Amino acid sequence: MAGAVAAGVALLAWGVRKLMSSSSEETESPGFYKLNFDGCDRHQLNQAGAGCIIRDSNGSLVVAAAYNLSRQNISVAEAEALRKGLQLAKQRKIKNLSIEGDSTEVIDRVLGHIDTKRSESGIYPIIEGIKKEMQGLCFRIKHIPSAHNTVAHELANIGAKDQVQKIWDCASDLPSKVAQQIEKDRNGY
Repeated sequence: MAGAVAAGVALLAWGVRKLMSSSSEETESPGFYKLNFDGCDRHQLNQAGAGCIIRDSNGSLVVAAAYNLSRQNISVAEAEALRKGLQLAKQRKIKNLSIEGDSTEVIDRVLGHIDTKRSESGIYPIIEGIKKEMQGLCFRIKHIPSAHNTVAHELANIGAKDQVQKIWDCASDLPSKVAQQIEKDRNGY
C-alpha cells in the first residue's frame, strides 16, 4: 500500500510539473487525450449537473457525457464531473490524459494542496475516488479559465436541465450547441 501511495505522489508531482509548463491553447501531444470537466448547480431547478468530454490530440470527439446529479454544491458537482470523465477514459482504455477544468478547488484538492479530509461538503469521498481512478494513468492536470471550458460547461447544463444521463460517442449525435463549440475549440477558441 505504501508503494502505491508513493507512486501516486510521484505521479501527482509529475502532474504539477506539467501543469506549470502547459498552455490551454496548445495542441495535445500525440497519444495524449484531453479531458475537460465541469459541474453546475441550478438552484431554480433544484438540480445539479456534471459534464465531461474527451478529445483526441486532433481535437476530435472520443466521448462526451452529461449527468444529472441530485442537488449538490458546485464543488461536489465539479468533482463528480472529473470522476465520471476519468471513468469514461478508463472504460475506453485511455492511459494518457491532459485534464482541464475551471475549478481551482477541485484541482487543488486532487493535487493535495487543500486538506480534503477536513471538508464538510461531502467532497472527500469523491476526491478519494478521483485519486483511485487516476492510478495507472499518465496525466497532466491544470486549471483553465471558464471561457476555455465551454463544451464541458454546456454538457453540465444539459445534465442539470434534462435530468438524465447522456453519453455521446459520435460527433454527429451531439446537441448542435455542443458540436459548434467543439469546432470553435478546434479552431483555437
